[in-house]
Amino acid sequence: MVIREVNPEVISEAIPEVTSEGTLSLIGQTASALSRDAGAGACQTADAADALLAHAAALAASVPDQIGATIVHGDYRLDNCMLGADGSVVAVLDWEICTLGDPLADLGLLCVYWTDPDGPAVLPQASPTALDGFPRAADLVARYAEVSGRDVSQLGYYVAFGYWKLTCIIAGVYARYAGGAMGSVPEEQVAGFRSMLDALAEMSSAAADEMGRT
Repeated sequence: MVIREVNPEVISEAIPEVTSEGTLSLIGQTASALSRDAGAGACQTADAADALLAHAAALAASVPDQIGATIVHGDYRLDNCMLGADGSVVAVLDWEICTLGDPLADLGLLCVYWTDPDGPAVLPQASPTALDGFPRAADLVARYAEVSGRDVSQLGYYVAFGYWKLTCIIAGVYARYAGGAMGSVPEEQVAGFRSMLDALAEMSSAAADEMGRT
């Protein structure tokens, strides 16, 4: 992608850089917050938090060497893109959490959201990538490696990190709904977030296990 070819040094003053040490700091801060919530019993997510804390420890112990520093979107997925009539990406939206870091972080998160026809979906709404005409996630990764020339052998780490990050976000959303911070909402809606959290926690643990085998 063209965005990966932008020289970070040109814009480095405008975007905070995340290195391997920064990644470790992010994992540690999020793990600490989850531990506090679970320990206080504030959000009924203690079981999911235990799994996420174990995942965080595995991530912190396995941070791979960074392959370079590029612009990293932070939430790179198909529904944050605008497509042209020919299917090409003409714009990428929602840059509020962008940074500088390893480009595989975006590819890993893209793989989390990119649902294959026979694979699990991380969000309850239908994923267009499961329809005919879209490449499989493995084909997407192969194409990325071919075009970018980058080594994707450590991609499993960034996929696991992406699952972990998304599960942490949904845990926070569920905590707010279950704790009444969002006001009066139907029980079915709260239960829906809980089901999503449970499914994501399982996917996150599976991704962490897979990371250990690569």
